[in-house]
Amino acid sequence: MAPAPALAATGTTSMTQIGVRGSRAFYTATTSDGRNCLGSGPSALQGTASLLCSNAPLLTQQHPAVASVEVEALASNPSDWHVLRIDGWTTSDVSRVEFTNPAGAVIASGTVSGDVFSLTPSLQAEPGTLRAYDAAGNLIFTDSSYTRGTRG
Repeated sequence: MAPAPALAATGTTSMTQIGVRGSRAFYTATTSDGRNCLGSGPSALQGTASLLCSNAPLLTQQHPAVASVEVEALASNPSDWHVLRIDGWTTSDVSRVEFTNPAGAVIASGTVSGDVFSLTPSLQAEPGTLRAYDAAGNLIFTDSSYTRGTRG
């Protein structure tokens, strides 16, 4: 499918929808300079997405899950913010994911379907750690780079 005009203007040359979870569509994409991208966006606006792009593969056996975290600053204190939504992609060996706040409390969890997930936090919290589990319930991956100040 052709990317939405705003994405095409940034160099996105092609998109393929790989799944839908609730009201969210998930994509793989490529850019004119050859980068691989994963994207998600409202399913009602086909081809419109926020993209994560890299020159290297985004998902590997050593890194079987990646998330795009949408946050919002609090009006009462703009330096404080909380997670609104977590969209993500996994390799086929991931069955369930959890997302914690920086203190380690689970704020969202869910199953993976078609190698994608979309989570809405159960409480207002800052982002922390993504945890991925296999079908037997074994923790197979942890990524705490979502905690404020660790992702560039």
